[in-house]
Amino acid sequence: MAQPALADGCARLLQVIAQRGVAHGIEDSLKFSVRDGLVARRLLVGVRSADLPWAGFLSLVEELGLPAGHAASLQSAFARSSALGLAVEDRGARTLWKVYLEFWDEVRAAVRTSGSREPRLMHLGLKWEEGPAQRLERAHYTCHPLLTHQDILARLRTLYGEDQTMAGYTAARRIVKVCAVRWPTMPLIYLEAGEEGNPRRSFDINCYRTELRLPDVLLPLQSAGEGLGIDAEAVADALAGLGDARLGHLSGGIDRHGSEFLSLYVERQPL
Repeated sequence: MAQPALADGCARLLQVIAQRGVAHGIEDSLKFSVRDGLVARRLLVGVRSADLPWAGFLSLVEELGLPAGHAASLQSAFARSSALGLAVEDRGARTLWKVYLEFWDEVRAAVRTSGSREPRLMHLGLKWEEGPAQRLERAHYTCHPLLTHQDILARLRTLYGEDQTMAGYTAARRIVKVCAVRWPTMPLIYLEAGEEGNPRRSFDINCYRTELRLPDVLLPLQSAGEGLGIDAEAVADALAGLGDARLGHLSGGIDRHGSEFLSLYVERQPL
């Protein structure tokens, strides 16, 4: 059977999920990147692990082209996971696939039992580019529990280091401050990500509990896109295309190539 065109990665992902008939949530995403420019064809699908048995997960990631020899190593992590994230990023002639195994139940239970603020692994991420020369990248997303808004601002300062004029840092700081003013008692879930063998250092802030919507933070997002070298009109059009959707996640920092990026995820369909 002929494979769909690479540019149809978003449609392929939704088709693969629909064929399995599992309940799922959908997040649309934009990425502003010094290296890749504006990447607007991005999609993240969330599935409860309990709704997809190991055999189903295995066939799914193999259908998406997970490089050979890696699937078996995921079985123990899959058994611990509470949810799965399946993502695609279309970049014209290139398609990047991503799988995330989430350990939310483990992290929540440990924090509730002990009240510990010890960092804990929240997601194991695997990423590969479609094509013959496949290379699998593994990323570890560490949750820093029970942080206040001020704690998050401090971690962002540390993550960005001396260059705190970076566009992503400025936007993230402004958005955290909006949350602190409007929802002072509503905590944000804060993660940091890294990969072996490259300079990546990035953050992810889960904003769902605040009910924050894009119009609330449109100006800092526009400024960030323009500050990362994206045409102002293209930034405005891309953000307008998302309407007044809930801001789910904001992530950013330095990617594996040493370039700055900022990504946002908005809810299209709740899980």
